Amino acid sequence: MKAHKNKSFFLINALIIFGFISFQILNIENPHISLGKYNASFFYTSGSPAGKTGAPGEGNCTQCHAGMVNSGLSTSTLTSSGNNEYVPGNTYNLTLDIQNGSAKNGFQIVVLDSISNSNAGNLIVTDANNTKLISGNNRFYITHKAPRN
Repeated sequence: MKAHKNKSFFLINALIIFGFISFQILNIENPHISLGKYNASFFYTSGSPAGKTGAPGEGNCTQCHAGMVNSGLSTSTLTSSGNNEYVPGNTYNLTLDIQNGSAKNGFQIVVLDSISNSNAGNLIVTDANNTKLISGNNRFYITHKAPRN
């Protein structure tokens, strides 16, 4: 992990795959972190292939998915146990909450340093029954194992 003078900042882009994504990244009040919120309606059954978060230099799920299998409004919220500031050496728990009428849901997350666009810290799988660690594009991701409702 690369330490920066004063504070290290990071960017979180989460890909919430309900299917065909029409997404908007909503910046929260802290200008140094961005938590993603997305609306969508299709799914990738074994977890997304790496590099589909919409982060810098990546595509998103629309490269693989098209159409509208699940319909209805979806809301997803990604929360952190931290105060929206990254401190090297600290551990942060991220929780994803999905509220919707879609039949299946999934996600992919990557945590990046906002200056170098490289991994910031280490991702740790805490729910091995439902999530997995994957890699690609010199980055590490956590994604769903199978879509869930």
